[in-house]
Amino acid sequence: MSKTKLCLWLLLLSAGCAWAGTTGTIKGTVRDAATKAPISGAIVTIAGAPLPAAVTDSEGRFVIAGVPPGTYTLEASMVGYTNAKSENELVIQDLETEVNFLLTAEAKPEPTVRIVAPLIRSQQSPTMYVVSRREEQMVRGWPDQLYQYTGIILGQPGAVPDAAGMPHVRGARQDHLAYMVDNILISEPNTGEFGTNLVTVGLDRLNLYTGGFRAEYGSALAGIANGVIRTGSSIRGSRIETSGGSLKYRGTIFELGNVTPRGLDWYVSANLWKSNLEPEVSGSSSIPAEIDAIAKLVQPIGERDKISFLYNQGYARYNAFEGPFFSAPDEPPIPGRHTVDWNLGSNMPITTADSTDYLKQYYGIASLTWSRSLSASSVLSAQIYKYNARRTIHALSDARNSYQHRSARQTGFRIDYNRELPTGTSFKSGFWIMPSNNLQALVNASGPNKFRIRYRNVDTIDYALYMQSTLRPNANLTADVGLRWDGRSYRRKPGTLPAKDTAPFASVPNV
Repeated sequence: MSKTKLCLWLLLLSAGCAWAGTTGTIKGTVRDAATKAPISGAIVTIAGAPLPAAVTDSEGRFVIAGVPPGTYTLEASMVGYTNAKSENELVIQDLETEVNFLLTAEAKPEPTVRIVAPLIRSQQSPTMYVVSRREEQMVRGWPDQLYQYTGIILGQPGAVPDAAGMPHVRGARQDHLAYMVDNILISEPNTGEFGTNLVTVGLDRLNLYTGGFRAEYGSALAGIANGVIRTGSSIRGSRIETSGGSLKYRGTIFELGNVTPRGLDWYVSANLWKSNLEPEVSGSSSIPAEIDAIAKLVQPIGERDKISFLYNQGYARYNAFEGPFFSAPDEPPIPGRHTVDWNLGSNMPITTADSTDYLKQYYGIASLTWSRSLSASSVLSAQIYKYNARRTIHALSDARNSYQHRSARQTGFRIDYNRELPTGTSFKSGFWIMPSNNLQALVNASGPNKFRIRYRNVDTIDYALYMQSTLRPNANLTADVGLRWDGRSYRRKPGTLPAKDTAPFASVPNV
């Protein structure tokens, strides 16, 4: 069984282009300070960044593609002119940064040109909100949403929570919002939902698209949450953050990063926190442990090649409110504790020690990315990654009567090509494939020793092929044209469910 969908985007907006999920673009002009005439052949470089220099064309225009998010200093030089420098230029993934230089032919001390970012990003065509790691501190919500992707998204316009605290964008369903980290899709294939406890510790910036996203983004109908992990060049040192105020909440975050003399850009971080908040506030009686670890390495190879490695892993346990829950009159209250659990290997109930109902979550991400600057305006990149996530709810108490297991083991490969022109026209194309080993099991107790099972053991292979182009006939008009094909194939695996008439099962529908 397979299904495909074909999407065509045509946007006529007064904005510019953005091309990559993890990088941005710098473009602008170099002109004579006296005559305002364009200077051809001027060299524009990014200080301290292993990226090719750009050379201005006959109209004084330049473009540098594939720039990682961060703050940079740009320098423009030309024989017979004094060098010019522009500092504190902010680059955001998927957006353009415009820098214009004026060079003087007179010999004078090197001037510093400071460009102030406009309040409106004229180069942004989709409806998008950008949240940096510093801005995240200003939108903190509930204690259990601290450093959570759901928390940072709910602080943006157009996102509202449902009863479970998950964000919905523009009134769409939960599974209509796709989550990405460093170009890695971290949504569950079978449900399309955010199926992990991934935190925002180590996040450099998050772009939230709430409409009009381009053809390079798929697997979503309402929005895209695209995050990029920071690098060592953005910290160049260490940082320790501790949170507390009482014994009911304690957390520690450690970050360390730098750039070696050989150009290795490295970053590591760790997050550890626990809480014992009131159920009315957090929904959980305690969170005994949440642990996350991140490592990101970026190594330039020569002048044009770059290798990036990302490792991100985390674990969390949430103890549910153990009651007691009030029952019918003249009946004893029901505790939220269980002595029966489920063995997923044999799909049979097992006896366990008396314990509180709880939830366990785990995720692991590993990726290797190679990129090559074919020129200052074109980049070719290839990425291979693995993403594992599982979530298990152990709650077969009389109060909740539920056991749930959801897991996905994904392996992905993608290749992307981008070409930027100083005129504002751009072209991008790419291919993506992702096999995934999926399993979902839901068990409900319908009575003493009677269980109802819903079992979904179906693997998937996702494919995507896209092309998109941004046309800019003049300064006031931009046309974004994109074509994308998405496909999926399914492979159902044999289950291990017992027959329907086998005790202690009341009914065993195999979905």
